[in-house]
Amino acid sequence: MEKIAGVAIFLVGLLILFFGASTGREGGMMVYGVRVPSWADKLLQYGSGIVSIWFGVQLFFGNAHFF
Repeated sequence: MEKIAGVAIFLVGLLILFFGASTGREGGMMVYGVRVPSWADKLLQYGSGIVSIWFGVQLFFGNAHFF
């Protein structure tokens, strides 16, 4: 079951990297009424994508566990 979850998390990470961080917003995004700069938005998206890929690979190869 962890191998399936690892593949799913890996694919989500790839989708975040390829489609999530390619936004061309000038002003950034609104978070609770505070405008986040576009560079910070891209940094958060790349970071979450890389962490998702890393955790998915670790789950797949058995180096990490949910419980």
